[in-house]
Amino acid sequence: MNSTMFLRACAATKVIVALFLFVAAATSQTSRVGATLEGIATDATGARIPGVEVRLRETETHQTRSVFADPEGFFRFSELPVGIYEVLVEHPGFASYRHTGVALQLGVTVHLDTLLQPARATAQVAVTAQPPGIDVTQTSVTSTMDKERIEELRRC
Repeated sequence: MNSTMFLRACAATKVIVALFLFVAAATSQTSRVGATLEGIATDATGARIPGVEVRLRETETHQTRSVFADPEGFFRFSELPVGIYEVLVEHPGFASYRHTGVALQLGVTVHLDTLLQPARATAQVAVTAQPPGIDVTQTSVTSTMDKERIEELRRC
Protein backbone atom coordinates (compact mmCIF):
# COMPACT_ATOMS: atom_id res chain seq x y z
CA MET A 1 0.00 0.00 0.00
CA ASN A 2 1.52 3.27 -1.04
CA SER A 3 1.43 6.44 1.04
CA THR A 4 -1.30 8.10 -1.07
CA MET A 5 -3.70 5.21 -0.53
CA PHE A 6 -2.83 5.17 3.16
CA LEU A 7 -3.58 8.89 3.52
CA ARG A 8 -6.89 8.48 1.68
CA ALA A 9 -7.87 5.58 3.96
CA CYS A 10 -7.02 7.66 7.05
CA ALA A 11 -9.04 10.59 5.75
CA ALA A 12 -12.01 8.34 4.98
CA THR A 13 -11.80 6.82 8.45
CA LYS A 14 -11.76 10.27 10.04
CA VAL A 15 -14.85 11.27 8.07
CA ILE A 16 -16.70 8.10 9.09
CA VAL A 17 -15.76 8.57 12.77
CA ALA A 18 -16.81 12.24 12.63
CA LEU A 19 -20.18 11.29 11.08
CA PHE A 20 -20.69 8.59 13.69
CA LEU A 21 -19.96 11.04 16.53
CA PHE A 22 -22.28 13.64 14.97
CA VAL A 23 -25.16 11.14 14.69
CA ALA A 24 -24.57 9.90 18.25
CA ALA A 25 -24.58 13.46 19.60
CA ALA A 26 -27.73 14.37 17.67
CA THR A 27 -29.52 11.24 18.88
CA SER A 28 -28.61 11.87 22.50
CA GLN A 29 -29.90 15.46 22.22
CA THR A 30 -33.36 14.30 21.15
CA SER A 31 -33.77 11.34 23.51
CA ARG A 32 -35.57 11.95 26.77
CA VAL A 33 -33.46 12.01 29.89
CA GLY A 34 -36.33 11.71 32.38
CA ALA A 35 -40.06 12.03 32.82
CA THR A 36 -42.37 14.94 31.97
CA LEU A 37 -45.39 16.29 33.85
CA GLU A 38 -47.73 18.78 32.22
CA GLY A 39 -51.25 20.04 32.71
CA ILE A 40 -53.76 22.85 32.55
CA ALA A 41 -55.21 24.77 35.50
CA THR A 42 -58.92 25.59 35.22
CA ASP A 43 -61.67 26.91 37.50
CA ALA A 44 -65.12 25.42 38.14
CA THR A 45 -66.52 27.03 34.96
CA GLY A 46 -63.78 25.50 32.80
CA ALA A 47 -61.96 28.81 32.28
CA ARG A 48 -58.19 28.51 32.25
CA ILE A 49 -56.31 30.24 35.06
CA PRO A 50 -53.08 31.99 34.02
CA GLY A 51 -50.14 32.38 36.38
CA VAL A 52 -50.93 29.62 38.86
CA GLU A 53 -47.91 28.41 40.82
CA VAL A 54 -47.33 24.67 40.51
CA ARG A 55 -44.95 23.03 42.99
CA LEU A 56 -43.70 19.51 42.51
CA ARG A 57 -42.13 17.51 45.37
CA GLU A 58 -40.49 14.11 44.99
CA THR A 59 -41.77 12.16 48.00
CA GLU A 60 -38.63 10.10 48.64
CA THR A 61 -35.94 12.79 48.31
CA HIS A 62 -38.17 15.82 49.11
CA GLN A 63 -36.60 17.73 46.22
CA THR A 64 -38.93 20.42 44.91
CA ARG A 65 -39.38 22.37 41.71
CA SER A 66 -41.88 25.04 40.84
CA VAL A 67 -43.18 26.71 37.70
CA PHE A 68 -45.86 29.26 36.86
CA ALA A 69 -48.55 28.51 34.29
CA ASP A 70 -48.50 30.48 31.05
CA PRO A 71 -51.35 32.86 30.02
CA GLU A 72 -53.37 29.83 28.87
CA GLY A 73 -53.05 28.06 32.25
CA PHE A 74 -50.58 25.49 30.84
CA PHE A 75 -47.67 24.25 32.97
CA ARG A 76 -44.85 21.78 32.22
CA PHE A 77 -41.98 20.09 34.08
CA SER A 78 -39.48 18.20 31.94
CA GLU A 79 -36.44 15.99 32.52
CA LEU A 80 -37.71 14.87 35.93
CA PRO A 81 -36.13 11.94 37.76
CA VAL A 82 -38.27 8.83 37.92
CA GLY A 83 -40.27 8.64 41.14
CA ILE A 84 -43.47 9.36 43.03
CA TYR A 85 -44.44 13.03 43.28
CA GLU A 86 -46.83 15.34 45.08
CA VAL A 87 -48.29 18.26 43.09
CA LEU A 88 -49.48 21.46 44.80
CA VAL A 89 -51.25 24.17 42.77
CA GLU A 90 -51.93 27.60 44.31
CA HIS A 91 -53.33 30.91 43.12
CA PRO A 92 -54.77 33.89 45.04
CA GLY A 93 -58.55 33.68 45.37
CA PHE A 94 -58.58 29.88 44.99
CA ALA A 95 -58.27 27.00 47.43
CA SER A 96 -55.05 25.01 47.14
CA TYR A 97 -55.14 21.89 44.96
CA ARG A 98 -53.03 18.92 46.12
CA HIS A 99 -52.52 15.65 44.22
CA THR A 100 -50.37 12.93 45.77
CA GLY A 101 -49.01 9.68 44.38
CA VAL A 102 -48.20 10.89 40.86
CA ALA A 103 -45.91 8.20 39.42
CA LEU A 104 -43.44 9.37 36.77
CA GLN A 105 -41.56 6.91 34.57
CA LEU A 106 -38.60 7.31 32.24
CA GLY A 107 -39.58 8.78 28.87
CA VAL A 108 -43.27 9.11 29.79
CA THR A 109 -45.32 12.33 29.76
CA VAL A 110 -48.05 12.46 32.41
CA HIS A 111 -50.89 14.94 31.80
CA LEU A 112 -52.54 16.25 34.98
CA ASP A 113 -55.36 18.78 34.65
CA THR A 114 -56.15 20.65 37.85
CA LEU A 115 -59.51 22.10 38.88
CA LEU A 116 -59.24 24.97 41.35
CA GLN A 117 -62.22 25.84 43.54
CA PRO A 118 -62.89 29.38 44.80
CA ALA A 119 -61.45 30.04 48.25
CA ARG A 120 -63.94 30.19 51.08
CA ALA A 121 -64.52 33.55 52.67
CA THR A 122 -63.09 33.67 56.15
CA ALA A 123 -63.80 36.11 58.95
CA GLN A 124 -61.41 36.89 61.72
CA VAL A 125 -62.66 38.32 65.01
CA ALA A 126 -60.25 40.14 67.31
CA VAL A 127 -61.25 40.91 70.89
CA THR A 128 -59.48 43.99 72.22
CA ALA A 129 -61.41 44.86 75.42
CA GLN A 130 -61.85 42.89 78.63
CA PRO A 131 -65.30 42.56 80.26
CA PRO A 132 -65.68 44.22 83.67
CA GLY A 133 -64.64 42.04 86.56
CA ILE A 134 -67.05 40.54 89.08
CA ASP A 135 -66.78 41.69 92.70
CA VAL A 136 -66.83 38.38 94.59
CA THR A 137 -66.76 40.12 98.00
CA GLN A 138 -70.21 41.74 97.56
CA THR A 139 -72.97 39.52 98.97
CA SER A 140 -76.06 41.68 98.47
CA VAL A 141 -78.35 41.70 95.46
CA THR A 142 -79.20 45.17 94.21
CA SER A 143 -81.36 46.46 91.46
CA THR A 144 -81.55 49.92 90.00
CA MET A 145 -84.74 51.46 88.60
CA ASP A 146 -84.93 54.54 86.49
CA LYS A 147 -87.56 57.27 86.91
CA GLU A 148 -89.74 56.02 84.02
CA ARG A 149 -90.02 52.53 85.50
CA ILE A 150 -91.08 53.94 88.89
CA GLU A 151 -93.81 56.00 87.19
CA GLU A 152 -95.04 52.90 85.37
CA LEU A 153 -95.34 50.99 88.61
CA ARG A 154 -97.34 53.84 90.27
CA ARG A 155 -99.90 53.81 87.46
CA CYS A 156 -100.67 50.13 87.90
